[in-house]
Amino acid sequence: MNDPVAEVLDSIFTAETGWLQPVSQLEEDRTAPAFSAVRAFAELLATRPNEEEPLQQFLEAHPKFITGMFGMGDDAILAVLTKPPVGTRLSADFGVLAFGQGGCGIHLIEIETASEPLFTAAGVPAKRHNHAVGQIRDWHEWIHPNRISFMNDMMARAESLPEPPAKAANLSFRTRAITAIQSAWKGFGGYDDPVISYTLIMGRWAQLNAAHKKRLLQFNKHESKLFELFTYDQLIRSALERPYRNW
Repeated sequence: MNDPVAEVLDSIFTAETGWLQPVSQLEEDRTAPAFSAVRAFAELLATRPNEEEPLQQFLEAHPKFITGMFGMGDDAILAVLTKPPVGTRLSADFGVLAFGQGGCGIHLIEIETASEPLFTAAGVPAKRHNHAVGQIRDWHEWIHPNRISFMNDMMARAESLPEPPAKAANLSFRTRAITAIQSAWKGFGGYDDPVISYTLIMGRWAQLNAAHKKRLLQFNKHESKLFELFTYDQLIRSALERPYRNW
């Protein structure tokens, strides 16, 4: 009998997807999820949920998958915000406040389902893909002229979170004392010139056909000026690779 969880894991960790290191050789690191969490994620993906909510709840409970997308081993995560508002009518699924030598700012994340197709048979973005892109464009249109006030609001939300390791009711959290966050924010330009980036998480690389894989590669190489597009395969691998990332 086929093991659907093993099939998900095998499809994520292969040389064909860009993974070269045996999973068994990875050491658990404070910035990366334990492999037991990876298996739990594979169990969820194997059910092919057609709604976002189970994925949202899983990522809220296992935030290292979200923080693992950003920075390198020496970059620091300051806070993770669940459902941060963008203006008065919009919200992202997650916001990650971080700093490093690339600057200081927030990564806003939109998640869609893992089972939804990224592209139509004609190779153009599918309906749900287009809807997600539209949401990100709406964020950007509101944030661009209001970015300093927006970041001040995000900082205020981080400052209101309970002292680590406690978390808010919606599982938002900060990683250090407020004074340390404020010092990092000031020292790395967060108050004057914050970096704001957008990421869409959607689909499975392993389930794309050859033409759609090529289309996704072309998008990420040439068309992703506004946001990055991660598949769930890449999300999981990036989280495990973060401690070893040096570029």
